[in-house]
Amino acid sequence: MKASRLLHSYLAGLVLFSTLHLACQAASFELLITGSPPGPQNQDPATWQGVLQYAVTNLGATPLQEPGIDRTNVSDPAGLAFRRSTHEVFVGNRHGNVAPSSISRFLYDFERRTLQPNGTITNNGLYGVHQLTFHPVSGELFAANFSGGVSRFTFGPNDEALPNGVIGDGTCRGVLVSPSGRRLYVTTGIGNSIRRFDLATGQELQSVQTPGSAGGGLHYLRAHEGLLYVAALYDDRVYRYRILPDDNLDLVDYLEMNDPVTVAFSPDGAEMFVSGHRTSSLIYRFLYSSATGGWQEEAPVDAGQSLGDALPIADAPFVAATVSGNGLTLSWPRAASNWVVEKAASIGGSPQWTVLPLQVEVHQETVSAVVPTEGAAGFIRLRRGGAKSGTARP
Repeated sequence: MKASRLLHSYLAGLVLFSTLHLACQAASFELLITGSPPGPQNQDPATWQGVLQYAVTNLGATPLQEPGIDRTNVSDPAGLAFRRSTHEVFVGNRHGNVAPSSISRFLYDFERRTLQPNGTITNNGLYGVHQLTFHPVSGELFAANFSGGVSRFTFGPNDEALPNGVIGDGTCRGVLVSPSGRRLYVTTGIGNSIRRFDLATGQELQSVQTPGSAGGGLHYLRAHEGLLYVAALYDDRVYRYRILPDDNLDLVDYLEMNDPVTVAFSPDGAEMFVSGHRTSSLIYRFLYSSATGGWQEEAPVDAGQSLGDALPIADAPFVAATVSGNGLTLSWPRAASNWVVEKAASIGGSPQWTVLPLQVEVHQETVSAVVPTEGAAGFIRLRRGGAKSGTARP
């Protein structure tokens, strides 16, 4: 979509609120990927890279490189995570895997598509930080360490990171909280097993072995549509596990490619990205086929260097929706106060969108508006309203 940027897919699909549907469609998005030289080469600080940034303007479009994060603002980056509530990108720094390490925070400006430094997290056992992940319910931050298990952080009233202990031990590369929020999946980057932890008790459960794995090297993990995707660096595969109701895992199949280290999905879930590591400098790309129910490989992008984690960010603000007695309350970041709420009777064919004359309230960090649910059924969306300074995208 060129003329407008709709609510992005953190509210994916169509959600019914009385007589209103919230229309959430994929917009253009940014793709961040860490430049991550393989170890032990990364022990030399001269090899450390920054974070690459690409603009993807349409589904399947060729990524266009943008400034990204300069190497001087990070320290051997390898992990990426997005905190929706504060619109921050967290970058896990390895520091060559030979020293106490850190997590860099950056504020993401979705209007200008830029990243501004916003502090650094240290201590609590951070050592060679690799993958980062947030708990889908509590918002707790987990950081996989090259040495010393998984560091945990909660957040204080001023969004400061508060150490919350360490779970597990030894070498860790990948970490992910199950969609249910009950389990923590961890990989070591060496073998072919996925460690599992009960987050309520901290107890380690029986690990899951990968059938048919030869070299192993399981690295980063991502969940998507009920499946767990695990990049296996030495097997040259991305394994897909079905996440069972008890959060156990059942192997489904795998995709083959050279030296995959992570998997990431576009905001609408229609495109998958796999970054190459060690001997591969490619960003592998796949489009989802509804006809086959699988992934169709597209032309890869050569980044010219060994890569690490990948993070797509929708080119639109995160929007929260709550139902109240007055109707549907929408709230979004104050930085997007020029965006407007529109309504259409349907979204098939060429829908006719009309701006709703709503009273917008401005708060310290957000703006909000109440959409009445009485009257004719229809669909609503948030769209960029007036002009905004910064670089425009077609």
